[in-house]
Parts: sequence; C-alpha cells; structure tokens
Amino acid sequence: LLHDGRPLWQLVKELISNVWDEEMVGICRVELKSASRGLIEVTVEDDGPGFRDITDAYTIFAPTPKQGNASVRGRFNLGEKELLSLCRTAAIETVGHTVEFPLSGGKKVKRNNKERGTKVTAILKGRQDEIGSTVEKLKTFIVPPDIKYTINGQSVRPRELIAQTEAILATVLSSGINQPLRPTTRKTTIRVYNPYIDGLGHIYEMGIPIQSIDMPFDVDIGGKVPLPELLQS
Repeated sequence: LLHDGRPLWQLVKELISNVWDEEMVGICRVELKSASRGLIEVTVEDDGPGFRDITDAYTIFAPTPKQGNASVRGRFNLGEKELLSLCRTAAIETVGHTVEFPLSGGKKVKRNNKERGTKVTAILKGRQDEIGSTVEKLKTFIVPPDIKYTINGQSVRPRELIAQTEAILATVLSSGINQPLRPTTRKTTIRVYNPYIDGLGHIYEMGIPIQSIDMPFDVDIGGKVPLPELLQS
C-alpha cells in the first residue's frame, strides 16, 4: 500500500541505484516490456560481483554499510524490496544464488553456478502506456562515466559537463552498523549539466533526479542528500 500508486520509474530507479552503488560494475542493462494484458515485465541486469549476502534480497531494513558512506545512494537496504512489494512474481539471479518469489507467496532460494552479475526480473501490474513514459524518465538519469547504461537496447550516453565546483554540504551518515543516522557535512563535488528537458532543471543525487528546480540546469550533488526530517533534527 505504501508503494502502490508511485510512478513506475521511481521503483525501477531503486534497482538502478543498487547497480551504480556497486564497485567493479561496467554494465547496467534495463528492459521494460509488456508481459501480458495489464502486466509489465521489468529487468535490470549488471555485470558486478553480486550480492554480498543473499538474505539482503528479502530482508527489510537490514543493516548496511551504505549508511556510513556519503558517496553512495542507499540508506535503508530497501532497494529492490520496494519494487518486489508490488510484484505478481519476481526472481533475483546473483552469484551463487537464485531467489524466486512465486505468485503463491513466500520465496524459494536455490544455488546456481552464476559467476558474475545480478539479474532482477519482476512482473507487476501496469498500463502499457507506462512503459514509454518510464523509459523516457530513466533516460534523464546522469550516467556514471564508467558504466554502460542501456534501456531496451538503446545506449544512454553520459552528459556533457558544463561546470563543476566543490562545496561542503549537509548529509546524513551513520558511524557504524546499527548506529543511528545523524546530520553531518561532507566535502563534495557539484556538477552542472544542460537540462535533459529544455528549460527544466533538476537536482540529482549522484545521477538520480530527486527534485525539480527553478533554474535551467541539471545540478548533480555528488553525495548523499539528507532527508528533510533528519536534517531538521
């Protein structure tokens, strides 16, 4: 119920964020297509090292080292679980394990011989016109220069940087596993790009759009953007 009604791109972007947060990833492949009437199939695949702990695939709010790293996007180890919560069926294939979430409920975990990469496949309710609008939104992401990012087989090229500067900005970090997130500051690089949509600028959190702004530029904050509630505390 919490995630039902959210635009599909906001759910898919959690999977993309997971890929971009990983080290030693060179490929992020996204596909969206019609599964059948009223159903959409979403696939996000990478060539990374795979899940460190397969239980993260189905455990909500598990401790994560991302909470102590301002240069990655994750906070709560939700990621793919937000999308999975709305799926009819889903599967996660990663190094050594496959986790299936059948229509009947629950999960099935089995070993596999996969040596590299992770592939998440999810089937969920959706209108067919959502596919096109979701693809267009995912194209607006600012791709890390070391990752080949494709959507339905089409490569999304890195943006042309027009300016950059460094600043000390607010963020939220944990001092360790199972420690609370607290307001702090970190030095970060702010990168400025021409907007993907003429005249309509956005604030980005490490390549992911999070907020439209009243200026004709896309501004990428190279660090974890604080949640309003944590910043005010």
